[in-house]
Amino acid sequence: MAETVERISALIATTARRWLDLAGAVPDESLERPAAAGEWSAVDCLRHLLQAERHVFPVRVEQFLAGSEVLSPLDPTAIPPTPETTARELAEAFARAREANLATFSSLRPEDLERQATSRRLGRVTLRDLMLQWAVHDLDHLAQAEHALAQGLLAESPQLEAAYAEQDT
Repeated sequence: MAETVERISALIATTARRWLDLAGAVPDESLERPAAAGEWSAVDCLRHLLQAERHVFPVRVEQFLAGSEVLSPLDPTAIPPTPETTARELAEAFARAREANLATFSSLRPEDLERQATSRRLGRVTLRDLMLQWAVHDLDHLAQAEHALAQGLLAESPQLEAAYAEQDT
């Protein structure tokens, strides 16, 4: 079980570095451009990850460690908006929050990963399940952000945009 913590920690430790690199290298207008109307931009994905990093996943870890039998339902309207506005500010805040959460991971014992609670959405889950969900959540939103960036580049070339659209059909 210790390898689970190490493996997941190693994986999610890369997320903050990737966002810091993107925020430092890619112009804000590219990061703020949605993939398509109604879809999230890269910055929207980062903002969401920061909110989850501050207000969702660590709260869930605390609930498991406190021995809660039932995970409290998440109220998205109770999550405060992020005060950070630029991609760089968001990435730096995310990196700080992730560092703190990785420190918590390092204090987990193998038996902690077997702690169980009931999720209204998923049923009976373990802390290990939550950690796996955390990593998948990161990867999903990184892919979503990269898709938004790719769509912005494709929009600059009608030929490329058409060629990639044909691949999707």
